[in-house]
Amino acid sequence: MKVNSQGDSLWANYYNSPNCTWDDELQLNDLIITNDGSFMGVGYQFFYNTGRVMAWLFKTDANGTLGWNSSTPISEPILKVYPNPASTEITIQLTEKLKQEAEIIIYNSLGQIMTTMSLQKQQRKIKIDLRGIKEGAYFFKIISDVEIIGIGKFIKN
Repeated sequence: MKVNSQGDSLWANYYNSPNCTWDDELQLNDLIITNDGSFMGVGYQFFYNTGRVMAWLFKTDANGTLGWNSSTPISEPILKVYPNPASTEITIQLTEKLKQEAEIIIYNSLGQIMTTMSLQKQQRKIKIDLRGIKEGAYFFKIISDVEIIGIGKFIKN
């Protein structure tokens, strides 16, 4: 994600919706990470045939989930990150022990790899020292040779 010197994102994505004709415009203008670790996005849809504009805003929880009512139960997250935000160290706790060796890759908000760490089979808790990285939003993924085990985000303050 491109950001300016104040940390604001500088991008927009266009999407096609089943309710849009090719002449309509559906745009996600901004997506930010909030202080509580959730995401907030804003955008609009412009209907060319009527000239009407519909603006919208959404906010997820800290796991990236939008709230909605559903008869299907939502499963427990496979990992928890705490404290978040953090200043010196974070802990990533998996709900189950790793079934195979894995690796955690940490990215900055521009998608650049900041660090990688090897993880051992049966490991369930991962402690990461944050003292060597700048303040900001970071993303991570835990991967094995065969699958992505989990993804998440944290804020360094």
